[in-house]
Amino acid sequence: MRLLQIFLGSFVKAARFYAKPFMFLYVIPMKVYRKAVTFLKKCIRAIIATPRKVLMSPVVLYRKLAKVRDWIFAKIEYLNAESKKWATVFKVIMSPYSLLLKMGFSPQMAVSFLAIGGVATTGVAVNETIFAEDTFENRSPGQYFAPSNIPSFYALNEPEAATGMSYNTLRISLSSTAVDEIDIRAVSLGTIYANSALPQGATTAVDIGGLASKTNWLEVGTFTIDGLRCQKLRLHDIDAHTINIIGNASDGQSIAPAPGSGVSNRMRSVVGGNHMAAALRTEGGTYDRLWIEAAATGTNGRVNKITLTNIYTKGGLCRLGRMKVGTLNILNSEIGNGDGLSAKDFTVETTVTGQIINANNNVEVLIAEPTTITN
Repeated sequence: MRLLQIFLGSFVKAARFYAKPFMFLYVIPMKVYRKAVTFLKKCIRAIIATPRKVLMSPVVLYRKLAKVRDWIFAKIEYLNAESKKWATVFKVIMSPYSLLLKMGFSPQMAVSFLAIGGVATTGVAVNETIFAEDTFENRSPGQYFAPSNIPSFYALNEPEAATGMSYNTLRISLSSTAVDEIDIRAVSLGTIYANSALPQGATTAVDIGGLASKTNWLEVGTFTIDGLRCQKLRLHDIDAHTINIIGNASDGQSIAPAPGSGVSNRMRSVVGGNHMAAALRTEGGTYDRLWIEAAATGTNGRVNKITLTNIYTKGGLCRLGRMKVGTLNILNSEIGNGDGLSAKDFTVETTVTGQIINANNNVEVLIAEPTTITN
């Protein structure tokens, strides 16, 4: 057995020795075969993967864009959060000033009280100029040229102009730029406070409309007065489609609108597209006069909606005139000067015309002039 193992081992060694020169005939074809198979596999995989990559490429691109988007939004949210924190700080600093405004004081009176009371001195001036800039929303008096909500203060006369003094009128001057909305609520006008006065030469506490001398009109889509207290209210030279005069009490009244038809009394809306001025809104404050005018000669002022709510006046006439209105609403107001029912403190003249006229629940009752406020 041992001899057989030795013989077979020697035979295998001899066979390997004599076959070694001919091994290339086996090895080379096998290497070529293996490389060819590997190449074919890669080609097949590429062919199979190509449609998938083409289909998935938008998804990959979207994911990359989404990462960039999320990074940008994260920065924006951080900045917004920081901005809110700073806004809260400013509100806390402004709290005494804001409280006085909510109590109905004008910005000038609020500043005076704070300075006199010792709550703030130099800080008040900083408050006025930085934290509570002069704007329509912040109840700042002055002349506003639409579309700006920042006032251009104007002097009462030349001597005062030289000293930089100005009066406390809330004046909106309208020209070719249309305004979306004017909303004024809870304001006191005229001589309602003790020792106050109308501007020099003025006879009206509220004056709204165009002027015959300038050959212009004030065009309004919807004009609403809801809760007006004044000594006398006069409406004249108004062409409207719908007139609602409802729920008013007056110390004598003459409500005599005339029927109207045609283009002048059409339904009306004011549009201005992208170039239309934003809404002007304010609530609270005291002024010596409210004046909304068509300022340019030969050019109508245009407002889509005017709303006056809770307006308390004394010392002058409330006048609405030279207007073209879609819907005119005079609601829930008190007009009286304490001069008896025969004086007709509330007048709607025959130059006021409308296609649809609703005059309901308007009563005559003795009403004294508004009470002067001493504090």
